[in-house]
Amino acid sequence: MTSPEDATAVVRLDLRAGAAALATPQAVRDRVADQLGRAGLPEPDYPLFLVTDTPAGLTDHQLQYELLSGYRAVGETRILVLLVGSSPGSSADGEEAYLPDRRLVRPTTLRASTTGLVWAGDLRSARTALDRREPDDPASLAVLVDLLSVPDVFVRVLENLRKLPDSVAAPGVRLLEQDLPTEVRDRAWRDALTRFAGEDTGAGDPVDIVPDARLPEPLRALVTGRDSRGQGHRRPDGQANLAHRTCAESLDRADEDLVALRSFPGLLHPARRDALEADLHQAREDLGGFRALVERALQGGGGAAAPTAEATARLGALGLRVPAADRAGERVGEGLRELAGTLLGDGLALRSVAQHFTALAGRVEPVPGTALLHRLADHSEESVTRGSATEYAAPPRTPGAVLLMAGAAGLLGGLWQWPAVLAALVVPVLFVVVALLGANRLRTGRRAARWTMGPRVAAVAGAVAGAAVAYAADPPLWLGGTGLIVGLGLTAEAVRRLWRDAADSWAAGRGTTALRTALDGLDSLLAELVREHWAAEERLYCADAARSVAGMLRATAAAADAQAAPEPLAPAGAGGSGPYEDDDWLSAPSALETPESGAADGGHGRRRLGRRPRLGQHPGPERRSRLGQHPGPERRSRRRPGRRPVRRGPRSVRRSLPGRVPRRS
Repeated sequence: MTSPEDATAVVRLDLRAGAAALATPQAVRDRVADQLGRAGLPEPDYPLFLVTDTPAGLTDHQLQYELLSGYRAVGETRILVLLVGSSPGSSADGEEAYLPDRRLVRPTTLRASTTGLVWAGDLRSARTALDRREPDDPASLAVLVDLLSVPDVFVRVLENLRKLPDSVAAPGVRLLEQDLPTEVRDRAWRDALTRFAGEDTGAGDPVDIVPDARLPEPLRALVTGRDSRGQGHRRPDGQANLAHRTCAESLDRADEDLVALRSFPGLLHPARRDALEADLHQAREDLGGFRALVERALQGGGGAAAPTAEATARLGALGLRVPAADRAGERVGEGLRELAGTLLGDGLALRSVAQHFTALAGRVEPVPGTALLHRLADHSEESVTRGSATEYAAPPRTPGAVLLMAGAAGLLGGLWQWPAVLAALVVPVLFVVVALLGANRLRTGRRAARWTMGPRVAAVAGAVAGAAVAYAADPPLWLGGTGLIVGLGLTAEAVRRLWRDAADSWAAGRGTTALRTALDGLDSLLAELVREHWAAEERLYCADAARSVAGMLRATAAAADAQAAPEPLAPAGAGGSGPYEDDDWLSAPSALETPESGAADGGHGRRRLGRRPRLGQHPGPERRSRLGQHPGPERRSRRRPGRRPVRRGPRSVRRSLPGRVPRRS
């Protein structure tokens, strides 16, 4: 079923003239059909009638209102009556008097819930309620009628009228605004325009980004949609996935060789180290191939401009999968309008809203692939080598448990009496031999790996302490033999831990950790490139539209500032620079002030600068004679051709005049 809000046109009828022609239902229907036909609109299912009438016409045109309220249509008929003018000033019997503009007689036909009245009063732009000017301003009525002819405005006004007593409203802005002094009103408007424009703090100042939850759905999809993409950015059968898998497999084999190297056979035999170095060399070559593919993808992923469909096709040829846009940018314009309405509704100034739109453009705009090329340096071969050297810059720190085991092994192995005390040297000698063998096994070029000195020192100190204890306590031989066996066990565990840590440190120095980090970084760079290509055209359109809106808002703010700037006044005493400088606008009587007005206040009837003169008054004979004077030769020589704006004076004569003074009529 069609909703009443689906109405597409407002039928306008003026009953102030020609109401007699609408005396039959057919005449009303013909008038409606003629108006809609000229506009190219069909017969509405839910008619909206905007009727212009006078307060007295509410009772004089009861027949016309009955015909309109009974207009035959599919849905209900809505009527909004715009009343212009004053109501009758007294009741029918004359016993009770009413002030003008205070009493309104409304027939029963116009008391339905689908009818509302807007009483505009007079449209003569009177400064106060006591001022009476004739006739009404037709331009003011035309603007009001055009505004109420918008279907959305019509429905909104009618809904708001239902909340008021008797569904009648009278705009009262004129009563307050026109009664204010001119200086106060102008200052209030300037302040309001300045606040509405906001402060120009510079485009580079930070601004709070609108949370994603507050963004309209079309914009939120473009901002957050790319963050959920990038999973599975490599096609299984593509070049990118093949290069990545080859490098990852080489690194996996290197990890397996490292596990073998960390065991005791790795300490004793050099074959496992050779296998690890071969796999690391192969991984470096495979990583170089994957890095070259990533570089080609970045160079082909859009130039200085945003990514294009051709760039997306080139990425597809490299085995990268760019997700579809999923119609993400169909309602970008609607989303921008909704966001602007939300921000302005929150009370933000124009320039602040413009900053939010600029920030939104930066968030949603796609980044071309060439803008990501500089990040390849973070994963280059030199970077991998530099990272490996940093990892292997110093030997691994010896854990405290290893030092305790070395000291305990030396102590237990030294519990001997002379001449068996020489057996106390077994544990320290084992630590020294393992250190020399391990350093030689992890040799890099001509330089042997550095081995930590802590375990050897602890073993020697433990052996000395054990010999001293044995000399003082004189233990039996079986106790010394048992201590030596336990000490050898502790030595084996300490050596295993030392070799494991040394092998890990050496492997990190050879690049196992740096190569894995570089591979993951390059793959993340590819994923980011694919995310930037998602809905690139829609996001670029959204970014351009957001920047356009921001520019329009800043231009509007600049125009508001220009309107709010007070007009400069001519400096006092500056004369002789123009053909009209003899006319003293500051001290001479107003051109629209009668001589009687000056006499009525004791000769002080001259208006001060900024006071509004009374409209409708004509200049006196003395003033007309001054305006009719012709410029002298000096003035004619300084006269410029074309039209020349008159200096600021009374509003009624603030207009452009010809270059010559008009002759007095």
